[in-house]
Amino acid sequence: MADKKGINFLGFNTQKLKSVFLLKDILSFLLFLALSSAFWFVHALGKERETNIVVPVRYVGIPINVAITNNPPSKISINIKDQGLRLFDYSNNRIIPLTIDLSRVFYQKGEILITPDLLSGRIGRYMKPTTTVLDIHPDSILIQYEKLSVKTLPIKLNSKI
Repeated sequence: MADKKGINFLGFNTQKLKSVFLLKDILSFLLFLALSSAFWFVHALGKERETNIVVPVRYVGIPINVAITNNPPSKISINIKDQGLRLFDYSNNRIIPLTIDLSRVFYQKGEILITPDLLSGRIGRYMKPTTTVLDIHPDSILIQYEKLSVKTLPIKLNSKI
């Protein structure tokens, strides 16, 4: 019995709400509210903003006879400044990994230092021309390695065929 009264009460109130929201004044108000919100959003995107993006790093060109002994960073955090609409291009699903080619830098020293100038140059080619790079963390990358030695040994069979 109480359930029927509750259902009737809810049905009556939903009918009242539908009739209020279907009035011509309310619908036009909601339409112009949505339109003004869209204009405000587009205007807010036109201003310059600062944001922090995380770019994955991929190291390529490591020879077979070289072993990396430390753990170089797999991600770089970049603080950038650009217009709000252009910052959408750097959203997480569109970020391409930054590729660092190490094929020509292995010498006898045992470590590679990618300086801030070299790193900012590679990141500058990665970014759009209107984007200003404010800060890069880490600002330099140190890669320590060891060359592996190779020795050729004769193989002798130790059984009877």
